[in-house]
Amino acid sequence: MLYGIPDDWIERYQEKMYSAIDPVIQLCLYTEVATSWQEAYLNL
Repeated sequence: MLYGIPDDWIERYQEKMYSAIDPVIQLCLYTEVATSWQEAYLNL
């Protein structure tokens, strides 16, 4: 378990390549400042 995230979810996330469509990941790729989860979803 990583940061409270079950291993099976991490495995599925990686297998399905969810990072390609995860808006939080996309935001992190294009911003240099720290962003909270709430801010990330509000700025979509």
